[in-house]
Amino acid sequence: MAASNTTSFTLTDADWTLIADGATVASVAGQIDPDSMPAYIAIAQSKPAVSSNDYVVLDRDRTKEFSEDLNSTDKVYAKAPAYSKAVVRVVLASR
Repeated sequence: MAASNTTSFTLTDADWTLIADGATVASVAGQIDPDSMPAYIAIAQSKPAVSSNDYVVLDRDRTKEFSEDLNSTDKVYAKAPAYSKAVVRVVLASR
């Protein structure tokens, strides 16, 4: 049985933050903090460029959460929009 871990990440607009690596994480479920600015979530095999538009948006007034099973080569990154900070909370299930 996989172990699960709950954690939070405070994000800035400066760079993408790795929040889950498919090499060790089988699945991830996350949500935007209720008091947070929006957050960008990208699932990719390598870190996106800071200016990338390849992401989905978590917003407390719209899509608040996501859940994904990961391949071993997938990585989940998160970033705040320009000039802001965001907080996401995630549950990571290990392989």
